[in-house]
Amino acid sequence: MWKDLWNILSQGESLLDEARAECLRMMDIGEEMLEMVLQAMVEEVDEGMLERIAKEDRILNAGQITVRRKVFEHLAASKGQDLLPGLVMTSVVIDLERIGDFVKNIGELVTFIPGRLEFRDYEHRYMSVVERTCEMFTRTREAFEKRDPDAARDHVDFYGGISRDADGLLKAILETGGPDDTIERRILGLVMLLRYLKRIAAHLKNICTAISNPFPRIGFRPKAT
Repeated sequence: MWKDLWNILSQGESLLDEARAECLRMMDIGEEMLEMVLQAMVEEVDEGMLERIAKEDRILNAGQITVRRKVFEHLAASKGQDLLPGLVMTSVVIDLERIGDFVKNIGELVTFIPGRLEFRDYEHRYMSVVERTCEMFTRTREAFEKRDPDAARDHVDFYGGISRDADGLLKAILETGGPDDTIERRILGLVMLLRYLKRIAAHLKNICTAISNPFPRIGFRPKAT
């Protein structure tokens, strides 16, 4: 349904088209930010990294305002004629802004815990979560750009695998305490990182549901038929 609405709208350039292009730009920025902080997890932390991340996050914040303004102006000029795609766009941009916040949290985590995180026997499982979260960015962007609800539904299932594996790894880590049933600082950093990655993937999943689901079910799994 949403794809059909956008096909109608795309017959002429509109503020909603501009808002949609801004959302795509925000996805690219979010992905670049994530790649930057993940690189910092395995290398010497660049002192300017947090400043660059904060700058990119401010760009995402400004992008959210821009999208809202364009949607509002379009709806005002069209007397609410394109209300549904406008509502969808404002939902998508909220998730994009929240992704920036979680990436910034990862950047802060890198500086709080000097040196490499302690992966122990969990590195392979951790890297699987990282790689699939990055892949979720690519999948979500393609589905959004092509307005492809079938692909978006597949990507919601793909997120389910990320979520289950992240939770399983967290459970394994938390069940392995220290001598006093405590968790070492670097292991705690890994726990926090996994939670942030899961939340980033969850916001990307929400964007996919905005493509595939009726408006009331954005953020939820597609309803069984």
